[in-house]
Amino acid sequence: MADAYLLSESDRYKIAKLIAESNPSIVHHRPEDPLGESPEVYIAKVQDDPDTGDPGSIPGVIPKGEDDYDHPGCAMCDIYQVMPSDSAEDWDLVPISGYAHPVYNLSSDAVGTDWLLVVKTKSGNWVVANEPGPAFYNSGSELIPVYAVMAVTDVQSPDDVTTNKIPSVEKPSSTFHQVYLINSYTEVDDSKTGSYQKGNIVKVVYDGDAPENGDELGPVPDQWYVKAGYPSIVTCLGIVDSDNKIMLGRLHPIGDVWCELQEKLYECSTATAKVLIPNANGKLCETVGEVTINDSHNTVAASVLAEDEDSGDGLFIDAGTRVYARIINGVKASDAGGDQSTSEESKKPQLEALFFGQGDCCPSSSSSQSSSSSQSSSSSQSSSSRPSSSTPSESSKSPSNSPSNSQPSTSQPSTSQPSNSTPSNSSKSTAIVPASWSPTGYTALFIAECPEVRFDDIMTATLTESNTKLPIDPKFAEVCEPDSIQVCGCVPDVPILLSASVEKGSVHVQLVGKKRKQSVGVVIRLTGIRKGFAGQRFPDRTRKQFLANEKFIKSAYNR
Repeated sequence: MADAYLLSESDRYKIAKLIAESNPSIVHHRPEDPLGESPEVYIAKVQDDPDTGDPGSIPGVIPKGEDDYDHPGCAMCDIYQVMPSDSAEDWDLVPISGYAHPVYNLSSDAVGTDWLLVVKTKSGNWVVANEPGPAFYNSGSELIPVYAVMAVTDVQSPDDVTTNKIPSVEKPSSTFHQVYLINSYTEVDDSKTGSYQKGNIVKVVYDGDAPENGDELGPVPDQWYVKAGYPSIVTCLGIVDSDNKIMLGRLHPIGDVWCELQEKLYECSTATAKVLIPNANGKLCETVGEVTINDSHNTVAASVLAEDEDSGDGLFIDAGTRVYARIINGVKASDAGGDQSTSEESKKPQLEALFFGQGDCCPSSSSSQSSSSSQSSSSSQSSSSRPSSSTPSESSKSPSNSPSNSQPSTSQPSTSQPSNSTPSNSSKSTAIVPASWSPTGYTALFIAECPEVRFDDIMTATLTESNTKLPIDPKFAEVCEPDSIQVCGCVPDVPILLSASVEKGSVHVQLVGKKRKQSVGVVIRLTGIRKGFAGQRFPDRTRKQFLANEKFIKSAYNR
């Protein structure tokens, strides 16, 4: 009798593995083709680059060329099968000996750094079994090009029967939405479904000059591409195809945009505004669409541009003012399973006001902005670069809250005031005078300010003696507080040592080292406290007084 042997489970797995490796035809029953001709699903690994030895990959689809056909990416792949290892608990990916095949990639992105699930089609071609891209519905009336930017406007069921809802998209318009998607490599007809690019790294069509890494681009109304200067939805990572203007970018929702108020925005209220987009010169001077600006954090009250309503309705920012705002709602792809309102009001973007600006940088027919470049850089930090009324500022008015004999204020700064690093955007008193060099025919001279209310006077004299007393103009002395006039400057026209001081209504000038018969010209500057304002230094004022003062200074200009 032949010897009998008892095989363990591990021995049985080892024998099956040896048989599969040595003769795959036993497994697949096709000696002429070890994998047979039937459509099946297999495992593949892209072969390494033969020149560099680097891990290989299968390129993505190249969109339609001159022959009007898409070109799928292709690479040689080794075919594997899952086989048991030495133990029943483990399995191995075992290559089918001597068998490799070209595999096609129908995705817009390269694949192959990981194991691939591949499918053999009925026609004998091998393709990567990609996971279907997320779907969208073209609710517009135009064909959506490849890599086009699309505005998400709603969600809906494509067949109006199933409960599975997908994003509904349209061509970007003058109504800016919070969420945009990018079409894949296939055109999509109107009233049809398509697949958008999954993830936030996308290929997208751009317009204009080729962007650089880090540039921000946004959707253009009535166009399928993105462009610099518009509310940003994508950050450029690099150029993919300069001929067809396709770039690689990082997609993100619209965040902050500049708008222009179309009506007054009262504190803790809402107002209609329009989004600002670039003009032909690239400046944000044109408006499109309509949005709702919310002041839920009372940003109006904190702005120096706020005005006080005479009717008692509170502070407001006037129409025409620029507002920097953040979009706080919109239809998101992640909301695809929930109920969504389709009313026009619900589609109107809601924005939260962050801060305000006067918008003086846009050109106009009567603007003097062309001369602003010659002003100091500090002009960009406040509105003092704008011409204002030649009327006096608040400091030249008589005090209303403090008596003339009060002491200088020692109160601490209010915590409601902006930090020292924050531009004040406050107006500035000026004198407007004719100027031949100005394109408008006039220019502005700014009035010097001081923590005290002072008057200044200039004296000129020619001295021939070493000690000279020059009488102070009695008119100047009359409008100043008694004993407040002092010399704050004295300059000779020759290099000589001198001193000057006020003594009993005169300026006493002493010259040291003057030569005999030498005459010396001097210019003396006097300063004195305005009568009735003794002890006034940094007096306290209320916000209401501040706003009234700003309104008075700005009253010389048409808004």
